[in-house]
Amino acid sequence: MGTSLAGIDLPILKISNLCDDSDSYEEKPIIVIIGRQHSGETYSSFIIHGFINNLLKKDLLCNKFRDLYETWIIPMVNPDGVVTGNYRSTL
Repeated sequence: MGTSLAGIDLPILKISNLCDDSDSYEEKPIIVIIGRQHSGETYSSFIIHGFINNLLKKDLLCNKFRDLYETWIIPMVNPDGVVTGNYRSTL
């Protein structure tokens, strides 16, 4: 899934555990994480990658976190700037 105002779509990754009871839907609080707001912030790509890997672990703490929250991750807020090589601006 992605959204775009103009240019390249913004990828959005939604991570959460499904509810145990399929008859009832319980809304979870949403946590939004953005990465690489400026094109030159390459290190944030590594941070987001590590965050996603941690969040997807088969670990008791990570599983509980996914039970309680829905996490929306936008790994790159400025893909136009990254593709064109701009540091702070889009096309």
